[in-house]
Amino acid sequence: MRIIAFINKKGGVGKTTVVANMAYVLRERYGARVLVVDNDEQGNVSQFFEGKGEHTLADVLLERVPASDAVEHTRYENIDLIRADFSLADANVEIREMDKSGKEWLLKNALDCVGEDYDICLIDNPPQINASVVTSLVASDEVVIVSTTDFFSVNGVRQMLNCIEDAQKLNPRISYRGTVINMFAGDGESLSVVAELRKVTEVLPVKLHKTDGGIRVKTATNRLETIFEYSPRCKFARDMIEFTDYLLGA
Repeated sequence: MRIIAFINKKGGVGKTTVVANMAYVLRERYGARVLVVDNDEQGNVSQFFEGKGEHTLADVLLERVPASDAVEHTRYENIDLIRADFSLADANVEIREMDKSGKEWLLKNALDCVGEDYDICLIDNPPQINASVVTSLVASDEVVIVSTTDFFSVNGVRQMLNCIEDAQKLNPRISYRGTVINMFAGDGESLSVVAELRKVTEVLPVKLHKTDGGIRVKTATNRLETIFEYSPRCKFARDMIEFTDYLLGA
């Protein structure tokens, strides 16, 4: 199972939207078996996939249950979920206070037990750096920073790069793939921020454009639909396919 984490310390950059729609592309275009792990106590991607399982990621990280017991099917065949809720906040405190060697590997060890059941695992991370984010990075094969084109994003990307470097000291196999620009407008201000980002990191060649002022993506999300179900021919939908193809090397 190939594990890809999506991160940024800044909120509102669209990580959850990217994860949900990429899972759909992987299922539809590649026939992949996908596991989505919600590592955010807000549980937004869990709400999108209507997660209602008895166990959550907090239970898995605290070793109360194996990951297989927390996995639940979604309305999409071949897309499964390990959901999260506010119990993850308490779990982060417990993990931080653990007097246990190797606690950074808790998620990796848990996911290894379901690795034969899936082709790809996508981890949606919160807009912060905490204990569960560290376990997410250590568990991952690849990491992608999701950023928008406001000037606050540049500093957020710098902080995440430091976090990735720290995780790579524990797990040198982690590959940082680069930063993907989401909600790209293509105007002068956006291009200026992209130029600043290129000074500190690799910016991926595929950008996820903001179409119709972001209304289509927002409406699709509010309806608990992927963009491919709501507006499959819009620019964002085409970008998501191109982005997925790029990450998979197609």
